[in-house]
Amino acid sequence: MDGRGSLTAAIFYSNYNDRIYQYVVPNPDGSGTLMEALLNVGDSTQKGIEFEASIKVNEFLQISGSLRWIDASWDNGTMVGDLDLSGKGTSNVVTESWNLSANYARPLSNGFEFIADLQFSNRGEQDGGAPWDVLTNSSFKVMDVQIGLQNDRWELMFNIDNLTGEDYYTDLEPFDNFSFNGLTGGGEPARIAIGTLGQPRVMSASVSYSF
Repeated sequence: MDGRGSLTAAIFYSNYNDRIYQYVVPNPDGSGTLMEALLNVGDSTQKGIEFEASIKVNEFLQISGSLRWIDASWDNGTMVGDLDLSGKGTSNVVTESWNLSANYARPLSNGFEFIADLQFSNRGEQDGGAPWDVLTNSSFKVMDVQIGLQNDRWELMFNIDNLTGEDYYTDLEPFDNFSFNGLTGGGEPARIAIGTLGQPRVMSASVSYSF
C-alpha cells in the first residue's frame, strides 16, 4: 500500500509440564496468619493467534488495531485429588482481547497542530484463583480520549480515561474470609471475592511549555 499500511500475524503454541500454582492457606500454627503454598498441578497446553494492523487513511488520520485469542486448557488426565481438570481452562489467562485506535493530527494556520486520539479496548473473560477453586472475571470495554493543541514550545491537552464510566475489575479471585465473623459463621460469608478495581472515569487537563 505504498507504505501506508502494515499487517502482522503470529501463531504460538506453548506446553507446560507440571505447571505450578501459588495459593494462600491459613497458617497451621493457629496464629491466624496466612502463608503461601505451591503446587505442581499438571501439564497444560496453550495456543493462540495475534493480529496487528495499521493504515494511514489520509495525511491526517491513522487507524490501527490488534486482536488476540488464546485457548489454554489442562491436558487429559490432569487430577487434583478427586477433581478431574482434563480439558478445563487454566487460570490467569485472558481468553480474547482486541484494541482499536485512531490518531488525527492536522496543522492549523496559527502554527499549532490539532491532535485527537481515541482508544477503544476490550478484554475478555479471565479465570482467577487456583485450578480447583475458580472465579471468572467478566469481560469489559474501556474507551480513552485525548484532544489538544501543540507546537514547538506549547502543548495543551485534555484527557478522559474510561469515557463511558465502565465498572470493571482487572483481576478477580475467590478468597477465604479470615475475619472473626467469617471463621465463626457470625453473619459473614466464609468465602469472599477479592480483586483490583479498574480506574473510574478520570478527566484531566495539562499545559506544558518547553524552553
